[in-house]
Amino acid sequence: MPRLDCRSKLIFFFSIMTLTFICKDFWCILILLAIAFATVAIKGASLVSKSLKMILPMIIVAFVVWSLLHNWSLFQYGGTGLDWQLGSFMATRLFTILMISNGFLATVKPGELMKGLSLFGVPYGVVFITGLAFRHIYTVADDYHAIKEALSSRGLEFDKGSLIKRIKNYTFVLTPLLVKSIENAEKLVLAMKLKIFSLDKKRRNGERLGPLDILLMTTSLVMLSIAILHYWVGVI
Repeated sequence: MPRLDCRSKLIFFFSIMTLTFICKDFWCILILLAIAFATVAIKGASLVSKSLKMILPMIIVAFVVWSLLHNWSLFQYGGTGLDWQLGSFMATRLFTILMISNGFLATVKPGELMKGLSLFGVPYGVVFITGLAFRHIYTVADDYHAIKEALSSRGLEFDKGSLIKRIKNYTFVLTPLLVKSIENAEKLVLAMKLKIFSLDKKRRNGERLGPLDILLMTTSLVMLSIAILHYWVGVI
């Protein structure tokens, strides 16, 4: 996927994310989960293991909650008692959404996101703010790891002790992280003022799409159209 055009990447991730919310069949969600796994695996096995380590505890909790407490859900009402089928479906759907999000963040860089949205005709102000927000995610993540490693080297343990103690130790990370984020925002505002930044920017013409880009975009849009006609309109 790194060789694909930014427009085809955005269409692909938008389509599979929308399909995750539209599809109501378990087999369809499993196919989307396999596609999400493939997109993450492109960036390496280490990213897959990190994603699973972070996501699996949430999936287990979601499975238990949806199986036992589904009748109190605001989004989908079920009968009383246990519903393992609904719990499995909703947990798999959440798993797919999180894996697609990880694949998107790992594959689409902020510059590609801004370029793709601009080529699709989105106003430059919206494009700039969206790209800046995603760029800030990477900056905060780097600062978080740097602060955590610095505190760990000074003997602060984050993975040992009771739950309350570990939460308390993480407050020592969040406080300097918040201060660092404010400092980065002030530096950004100062840099924009010094360079007389303006949102009035002319658009550039995009490069021609390759055969693989056209195939990916066409396949994604056709699958999305079929799902809408089947689940929402009821034609197919």
